[in-house]
Amino acid sequence: MVNDSLMGNPGVSVLDRLTNPAHPVPPRALIVNANGEPLWDSGDTTLPLALTGITKLFTLAMVLREIDRGALSLDTTLGEVLPADTVRGLCVVGTDDHSFSITIENLLRHQSGIVDYMRPGRHSQRSLEQQFLEHDRAWTLDQALEIVRHYPGIHVPGQSSRAHLSSTNHLLLGAVLQETTGMNFEQLIQLRVVGSLGLSNTYVFSSEHFDKYFTLSPIHSGSRVIRIPQALASSCADGAIISTPQDTLTFSRAFWNGEIFRDSWLPQLGLGHAKCEKSLRMGLGMMVAPARRGKPPIVGYSGIAGCAVGVDVDKGHHAFLTTFQWSSPTSSFVAVASLLQAHVPKFRALNRRGRSSAQDPGNRLGAVLTGESFAVKKVAQATRSSTRINGPHFAKTLARELFSQLRLVWALTTRQSLINDIWGELTCTQFLLHRPTG
Repeated sequence: MVNDSLMGNPGVSVLDRLTNPAHPVPPRALIVNANGEPLWDSGDTTLPLALTGITKLFTLAMVLREIDRGALSLDTTLGEVLPADTVRGLCVVGTDDHSFSITIENLLRHQSGIVDYMRPGRHSQRSLEQQFLEHDRAWTLDQALEIVRHYPGIHVPGQSSRAHLSSTNHLLLGAVLQETTGMNFEQLIQLRVVGSLGLSNTYVFSSEHFDKYFTLSPIHSGSRVIRIPQALASSCADGAIISTPQDTLTFSRAFWNGEIFRDSWLPQLGLGHAKCEKSLRMGLGMMVAPARRGKPPIVGYSGIAGCAVGVDVDKGHHAFLTTFQWSSPTSSFVAVASLLQAHVPKFRALNRRGRSSAQDPGNRLGAVLTGESFAVKKVAQATRSSTRINGPHFAKTLARELFSQLRLVWALTTRQSLINDIWGELTCTQFLLHRPTG
C-alpha cells in the first residue's frame, strides 16, 4: 500500500511504470527528508535485501576515510599498494601494460580501462554473470582477476572521456582497503559503518551467512527466482552488502552529512563527471543524473538486482527503490532519479540579470545571485568574448554542462570562497544559456 499523504501522487505513477504484471513482486520504495522523516513509501521497507551495486557507496566511504587518515590518496597507484603479481596484466593496451599506473581515482571514476570480470563485453565466451545466473557459483579475487587478464584493456587508464562500468574496479578497491587497514571488507564495514551508525539490519554477506540467504527478499529474472548465495558472497566490496531500505537511507544521510569521512569531499563527488550508459554520468565514485528540463541533479548508485539509492542534494531528500528484478547496472538508477524528480518543483531558472524568475527565500542560489554587480558584468563580458571566438552553439553546450555541475556543488558547500567562485561561474553560465544563437 502506498502512503502518499505527504508527497502527493507523482511517485505512484513512477512505480506504475515500473510495475509489470508478469513480475511476482511489485516495486518497493522509500523517500525520507534530511532528518530521516518519511515523506513517501511503498511496500514494507523493513525487510532485508541484497544491495548489490549500492555496496559501492559503502566502499567509496571507506576509501575516502582512508585518504583522510593519510593511508591513501586519489593519486595512489595499484602498484604502490598491491603485490605485483596481483596487478600485472590487468590493463594491457596494445603491447603496453598500464596496470601499475592505475590510480585510486581511476578506479572510483570507472576510468581504469580494466574490463568487467562479470561481463567482459563483446566476446563470444559465456560471461561469469551468465554462468552463476544459470547455476550459482563462487569465485576468489585471484580467479576474477584471471578472467580480466584474458581480455585487452579498454583504454589507457584515465585517458578516456567516458566511464566504463566495471565491477573489477571495486573488487580491487576492496583489496586495497584490506592492505591499508589490515581488515577484510566485512570487518571494516562492521566497525566503521554498522557499529558507528547503529545499522542493526546491515551486514556484509559471506559464506558464514548462507543460512540467512532465504530470509532475504528474492531477486527475480522475470517470474523466475534467482538463487545466488555463493555469487553474492564472492562480490565483496563490489556488491555483497545486505540491508533494508530504512538502514540504507540512514547510511545515505550519514554519508551526505559528512559523518563517515570529512565533509570537504562532498562538493567533489559529482564533479568532473564523464558520460556513462544512457543519459547517466559517473563522478568520483558516484552515479549522476544531470539536471534537465527543470529537474534537479540526482546522485547515488544502483545495482544489478534492481535496487538503487538516490539523493536530491538541493532538497536533502534521500530515496531507495527496488524492483527485485535482475537488470542493467544503470536502469535502476534512472528509475530512482525519476522517482525523486517527480517529487520536486521545477528548478527556478535565472534570467540574464541573475535574478530568480520566482524569488524563494529558501533558495540560496536565488538569494546570492539577486542583483548585478560590477564584477558580474565583467564576467559576462569575458564570456561574450569567448562565445565570439568559439561560437554560440559550442558555448551553450559547455554552459549547460557547467551549470549542471555547479548546481550540485552549490547544494553541498558552505565555504564562502567556493561560493564566491560559483557565483561568478553561474552568472556567466546563465548568460550563455539565455543568449540568442542566431
